[in-house]
Amino acid sequence: MNHQIWVDEQQASVHITVIDDIESIIMHDGDETLTRHAEIRMIHRAIPPIAVALLEEYGSEIRHNGADILFMDKAAKRRLARAFGGRRALRLLEPVLNSYAVIADGYVLTVATKTKRFRRDSN
Repeated sequence: MNHQIWVDEQQASVHITVIDDIESIIMHDGDETLTRHAEIRMIHRAIPPIAVALLEEYGSEIRHNGADILFMDKAAKRRLARAFGGRRALRLLEPVLNSYAVIADGYVLTVATKTKRFRRDSN
């Protein structure tokens, strides 16, 4: 069973397709595709769908164990503040800025709240 979530913001709309199994994936250009696991984790961890969209658009990326991790570091928060009109606008988004997403092969595998610092490889 597929679910679709539409999030409308001032300047852009985000379409997120939620899938149950890897065989039923239908890719949409420019859209994030969530696995069922990611959808369940977002619900259990109270992370809104807009968090994934913000991570994809403004977040920083590191590679770890064959997957990409999207998260908000200082540079990403600066990009976000510039796009949303300054640091005051970030106060509204503060609850989702500590989220991160694990993405592999174009699918969001899981979403969680960052509790400690990510270590970047020296390579």
